[in-house]
Amino acid sequence: MNRIFFVPCLTFISFGSVQASDISLEPNGQKTDQTVSVFPDFISNCDMAYVSTYLAHNHLNTLTNQYTFEDTSYKIKGVLLKTHELNNSKTNITQTAFQSALEQLAN
Repeated sequence: MNRIFFVPCLTFISFGSVQASDISLEPNGQKTDQTVSVFPDFISNCDMAYVSTYLAHNHLNTLTNQYTFEDTSYKIKGVLLKTHELNNSKTNITQTAFQSALEQLAN
């Protein structure tokens, strides 16, 4: 028997102009998040945001593959630990992470 336990969440949201009400999972995404572990793409793709930030601020001397990997790994670990503190189940990970991120943005 093949069973799925983990899937990445693929969404495309421009956080520059997003409103809290704009972020939600569509019905299939909600059902999937309630059934299996869904890893939110805004967490897994944060490395591109860091690279863009470094380039925008001319921090090219610190922009190495090793630094980028270590820095983003550290950030991703922190977000996952925070998400796990809020919800230690294997489901509803994406919804918990979205909710936590929105609360941080609002404060």
